[in-house]
Amino acid sequence: MHRYLLCTIAIFALAACNTSMSYPTAVLRPAEGAPERFVKADSSPITGTPGAAPCASPIVDPRNGARLTMERAYQGNGDYTVPAGSYGVRTGELLRVDCATGAAVGIVRG
Repeated sequence: MHRYLLCTIAIFALAACNTSMSYPTAVLRPAEGAPERFVKADSSPITGTPGAAPCASPIVDPRNGARLTMERAYQGNGDYTVPAGSYGVRTGELLRVDCATGAAVGIVRG
C-alpha cells in the first residue's frame, strides 16, 4: 500500500510540473493586420461566455477566407496555426484567439 501511495504522489507531481511549464505561454507581441473578429468555418460569429466558451476549429478570417486550425486551448483561449506570413506570426509561433469573441489576443510560442 505504501508503494502505491508513493507512485500516485509521484504521478501527480510530474503531471503538475508538466502542466505548469508547457501552457499557457505568454503573449510575445500583438498580431498584425488581424480582423476585428474571426468567425466559424460556416461564417457564423464566434460567441460564448468569456473563460468558458469552447474553442471552434477551424476558424476563418472573414475578409479573405484564411483558415486557422487550433493546436491547443486553455482557459477560454485557443492557439491557432495560420497561413504562412499571416498576422505577423513567424515559424514556431501560433496566434492566440479569445474563444468567446473571436478576437486575436496576440502571438505566442508554438
